Amino acid sequence: MRKFYTMKYLCFLLIAILPMDGLLAQVCSPPLRQGVLDRFYNDTSEPVNLTENIEISARFIDLSRDDGSDYFENISFSMDEKVIMAEQALYFQSTGFAEASGSVSYSDRNIFIASEYAEIDTVNESISFIETEFDLSNPFAIGRSGRLTINNAGLLDIENAFFTTCAEEIPFWSINASRLNLNTQEGIGRAANLSLRLKNIPLLYLPSLSFPISNQRKTGFLMPEFGNSKKLGTNISFPFYLNLSENYDLILSPGYISEYGSTLEGQYRHLISSGELDLSWQLINDQISETNRYVSELNFNINIENFTLNGNIETFSDQDYYEDFYTSRNMVATPYIKDNIHLSGHFGNWHFNAQAFQNTIINPLDKFASISSSSHQNQDESLIPSLSLIGFKSFGSIFYDHLSELSYFEDYDNILRFDSTHSLSSAINLSGINITPSYLYRLTNYRNEILDINRTAGVASIEINARFRKNLSRSLDQIIEPKLLIVQSDISNQENIPLIDSSLAELSYLSIFNPFRFVGADRVLPRDDLVLGISTEILQNSSKREILSGTFALASRKPFEDVSNLSVDNDYIIELNSQFTSTFRAQFSRRWNEADATATQTVARIIYNANEHTYFSLGYSQRDQFLNQLTLASVFPMLNGSFFSKIAYDFENSESLEKRVGWQYNGCCWGLGVEYYNYISQRNGDQDDGFRIQFFLTGLINNRSNLITNLIGNGVR
Repeated sequence: MRKFYTMKYLCFLLIAILPMDGLLAQVCSPPLRQGVLDRFYNDTSEPVNLTENIEISARFIDLSRDDGSDYFENISFSMDEKVIMAEQALYFQSTGFAEASGSVSYSDRNIFIASEYAEIDTVNESISFIETEFDLSNPFAIGRSGRLTINNAGLLDIENAFFTTCAEEIPFWSINASRLNLNTQEGIGRAANLSLRLKNIPLLYLPSLSFPISNQRKTGFLMPEFGNSKKLGTNISFPFYLNLSENYDLILSPGYISEYGSTLEGQYRHLISSGELDLSWQLINDQISETNRYVSELNFNINIENFTLNGNIETFSDQDYYEDFYTSRNMVATPYIKDNIHLSGHFGNWHFNAQAFQNTIINPLDKFASISSSSHQNQDESLIPSLSLIGFKSFGSIFYDHLSELSYFEDYDNILRFDSTHSLSSAINLSGINITPSYLYRLTNYRNEILDINRTAGVASIEINARFRKNLSRSLDQIIEPKLLIVQSDISNQENIPLIDSSLAELSYLSIFNPFRFVGADRVLPRDDLVLGISTEILQNSSKREILSGTFALASRKPFEDVSNLSVDNDYIIELNSQFTSTFRAQFSRRWNEADATATQTVARIIYNANEHTYFSLGYSQRDQFLNQLTLASVFPMLNGSFFSKIAYDFENSESLEKRVGWQYNGCCWGLGVEYYNYISQRNGDQDDGFRIQFFLTGLINNRSNLITNLIGNGVR
């Protein structure tokens, strides 16, 4: 009985005090000592199974020693994936102390520790290994120490420690410390009297340092960035991450731009139970203008019961800021900044919205702005507040929908605009064919001290659609959805109606079936149309993955005289999408109007995305009078890293818009990113080129920015 009690108690102790399960995320390199357990004697006898998951085996046991200790020879304790082995072990029940000697080891899927001697304190629930070597798996790291102590809270206390994430015999970088504490629960390491070595050459000494040992957030330096360009000169930044709390943090990035001066970038993020807040900024001490120049952006989203408050507010010191300091073609070409605050609530079938927005012009309407935007504002606007109410009610098979909006425009002679839409519709199903007749009435009123104008619009329509499914083969199904819309409208004269914020909606499959076709309330397109559309898709039976889909739509229009500067001829839409495999897809769309060249659009893309290191995309975008552009982006493995490139070319003006090429390596030991870029940086078409370099030591500096991820995310524009 004493035999089983002693072995069971000791086994539970040794296993329970090593809760290392939080360590594993990925293994960059296999442990250096795989197969070392083969040195131990494995008893061929049936092991003792004390519980369902615990096994103990020993070659020899002596429970009658004169010193009151229990002796074990070639003993092995295991529970699930955790294994402790030793050639010899002694356990003193009177003191709760045990010692193991001769090829002592502990291993699980997260850590391997090898030592020649270990001490076990059952009272304080800790175990100490003397003269150890160890491997961690999350992140991969190896080390050695004079003494390594682990307690039941997952704390590792290491004396005379050597630590690195490099697997080479002479590591690229390593840390030597008189004391090293690794908290596997918090994912934090702390070192005292630390020296950082590169290729065994002392580089830095610090009396203390903390660093992450997991993927959890941890205060510390992020990856620094160095670059040079004609526009900015030499620039360098050193971001530092502050993990202030579980729900809020701060990133501060001091830097220097040789052509202008010192910089300070920052980002503050705050999560609350009902929402989130994000504040970012960039401050530059401009030596040329001898002023402080800045840009800041606040985003927030708060949900309280039936109400949601969200917004985006951006401020800047001057309109030239984006052109002077940003190294992104798309940001330089941004025509205006739109600030908005939005409050919404819902009560059953009714929704309430209150919002205010303001457009601030950065770039006036010119050739360069049209590269990235086909429609935008041409002047600054004062704050525009608006209120809206949306709701619906059903009366059996009859449905009533309502939308009312009240807006105030200070810049347009203090006009107060009220726009109200009411519609009645019914849904009829005849053997799988859906028929929806509807009538819509819209009243829009414009009023100020001298103006009081009404415009009315009545739109009657019938929509007919169906859905058919056909089995093409054992593995493929086809879905066909035809759709027909007949529209007849009666609209009062619009010639004296102010044009404030309306524009013709982008031609698309959705907008072509919209009874109004305009965005905004100031114009309604008179319609006496027949719109025909058909969409189809081919699906894989087993995975339901869409292999091929296509859409065709035609809007046949009769002419109207009361539409200034608007075409009324036929609209056409063709769209094709193909997902050949899970990694390869292609897209094509063509939209055109027989009379309006500006409505003609063509987009074609092919994308191959195997993983972060193998990516290819080729895209073509064409829009008459605005855009004729080809974009190519690629990533492929090269020299143990990844080569990446991006080219954007404008056929309309026979010039390159953007070129980026670089190489990135993310290893278990260190990481490096190098990029050269050239892009249009000025509104007059002038170009800028430069390069940037990112370097980090794995396990010491977090790789927060990834050049390849940014490239793939913005691959085709």
